[in-house]
Amino acid sequence: MLVNKDMKGEILRLYKLDKTVVEDDKRLIANIWHSYGWDQGLDLLTNLKNVPSSETIRRTRQKLHQDGEIEYSKGVEERRYEAFKEVRDELGDGYNGELVAKIKGSGRKETAVIEGN
Repeated sequence: MLVNKDMKGEILRLYKLDKTVVEDDKRLIANIWHSYGWDQGLDLLTNLKNVPSSETIRRTRQKLHQDGEIEYSKGVEERRYEAFKEVRDELGDGYNGELVAKIKGSGRKETAVIEGN
């Protein structure tokens, strides 16, 4: 995954100020958008054009954690996984139980294998 160096630096700067900021993506995004000049006096679209996307922020945070540059406090990863499972259970696997996707591999070399039940 390519990481925006400016975004990486901004996340690390915020992390040094408050280690818990990386544990809540909404809080992290709000802090970064504020540092990039979010202006309450402007309309939403104008503001969104002037700040990094929330997905860029989230992916960069995730990569920094994967590379060991930031750490979460105890229980954060477990809470994220539980939230993922709730969404997965609510949405289903999309194949009515006929197919299950399994991701095998690590790092950049990941292969999706689709197997029938």
